[in-house]
This record gives sequence, structure tokens and C-alpha cells, in this order.
Amino acid sequence: MGKPIYIICHPGSGNGKGGKLLKAVTDCLKEFHLDYLTYLTDYQNHAQLLCQQLVKRTQGNFQQAVIIIGGDGTLHEVINGFLASGYKVPLAYLPAGTGNDFARVWSPKLSPRQLVENLIYQRKISQVPIIKAFNNANEHIDYMLNSNGYGLDAQINYQAQVFQKMPLFQKFGLHKLVYLAGLVKSLSQIQRFQVELKVDGQSYHFNEVGIHCTMTNPYLGGGIYLSNLTQPEEKLLCAVTYHDITLKAVFDAIKRVFLSKDHDQSPYISQIKGKQMQVMIQEPVWGQADGEVISKDLVNVSYEMDTYPFILNEEPKS
Repeated sequence: MGKPIYIICHPGSGNGKGGKLLKAVTDCLKEFHLDYLTYLTDYQNHAQLLCQQLVKRTQGNFQQAVIIIGGDGTLHEVINGFLASGYKVPLAYLPAGTGNDFARVWSPKLSPRQLVENLIYQRKISQVPIIKAFNNANEHIDYMLNSNGYGLDAQINYQAQVFQKMPLFQKFGLHKLVYLAGLVKSLSQIQRFQVELKVDGQSYHFNEVGIHCTMTNPYLGGGIYLSNLTQPEEKLLCAVTYHDITLKAVFDAIKRVFLSKDHDQSPYISQIKGKQMQVMIQEPVWGQADGEVISKDLVNVSYEMDTYPFILNEEPKS
């Protein structure tokens, strides 16, 4: 008998959607008479620990891709867990979160049956671009699938997490609106700061910044279209900066993000692409990594591109 198919699932993701999708996946695996072993996450960073334990259990010998069921945060923990163990274990991902920004680009409309069939018939493994971030202050390395941002985007994610825990949003199934509610709440609390940016050796300076984000995915916070120049298939980083923030600039940004989608025509939005970047912010600001909130701190982070193997259902949608 071969090794079982391993599943890592956050059952509470998406207001319980993760648990429902897990049942659908295991029902399909039983239908195909496939053995499986499920690991459930119970707390923040648990998925990262489970990945490290799984590497020890298998000694790094994985016969199949590992199935991941959860949101962007779960997926973020998984790739960091495997990479910290020195392995790039292929993943088959089924989105079950509130935001699902990774899935908007890389695995839209993927059903549990399609995911299982992709494993059985050994569909092509694609190398998905990810961000490798090196913190120059503490020499810590982190990896992101979507983005690493500072300012308003982090505030939105923080407020969304607060709203998600409120009985009103849980009782009436309003969990899909938490990011919109977070945006409305955060607009009255915008912190403005300066950013020093280097892209492939070229230096830039921005004043009165409301958002600075290093991205490989144009979406943020449950489908907010933050950048119209970020193209995942290009395998380039995109530094997106919303600067010179005034009331006029805020209305301009809202119009372009939600209506016209022509961010590159705005005098308040800069989008710079490159292979290597460094971001410096000399005052404490809130941060986010794939939607997971980072406590206020100074910022001195260097970025470069990396890749991670996924079994995908179709080409990316930018």
C-alpha cells in the first residue's frame, strides 16, 4: 500500500466553509478508494508547525501533492512551513477563506472533484511566483504568495478580522463583506508616512504615503483591485505606492480601484516593476503579509522573486 494523501485543513475558515469542503474532498477520495490522512489547524501558525511535522514524518518523501484547504493565511503558513524545512512540497489548493486572493488569480472555480482528479491524473505542476522577503533588521526570511504591504491595506485587514468575529457578521452570513467594512472603517484612520524605495538599483522617495505594497497579485483584501499593472504571469515584483494622500487623492483612488481600473493614470498611484526591491519606512506602521497582520514597527525589508510548485486547474487570471 502506498503512502496516504495528506490534507491540511483549516475547518473554521470562511465561517465554516473549510470543514464543508474537507468533507467533499474526503468523499471524493473514498470514491476513488484512496487513503488519506487529515491534519486540522487549531490556531494561528499551527499550519506552519504541521508542515514541519509532516516533513519529519515522511522524511521529505512525498508521493503526491499535499491538499490544502483554507484561506490565504493558511496557505501562507503552509509554504513558509515547508520552505523553513528545506522542501518545496507540491500543493493542491482548495480556497475556503474570506478573501481568497490567491485563488482569484491561480485557481478560480476549482471544485473538490476537480482537485482530486488533478491529483489522480497527475496534472502538470506549475511554478507559481512568490515573494521572498528578507528583514534586514532581524535577518528573518518570510515568503508571501500575494503581497506584503504597509499602511491602509494592513489596517483594512486588521479591521476585517475584528468584524469577522462579530456575532452580526457570523449570524447573518455577512463574512464576505468584512473587507468592505474594514475599508470603510479604516478610511477615517489613514496613517501617512514616508517611503524610501529601491528597485533594481534605482532609488525613489514618496511622501504622505497611505499604502505601500510589494505584490505579485493585483488583488488585496477579498478582491480589492489594488494594481492594474501587476501581472502574475510576468514573474516580476510590483511596488505599488498610494502617495501624497489628501481627501482629493482618496476619492481619486476609490474611483480607480472600484470603477475605472486605470490606476496607472493617477498622479497619486505609482507602480514600479522589478526583480529586486528594498523598502524602508522610518516610523512604526502596521503591516500585512498575505492578509495576516504584522504589528507596528519600522520597516527595512529586501525582496526578490522565488517560485513554489502548485497543481493548477487553469492559467492565471490577472
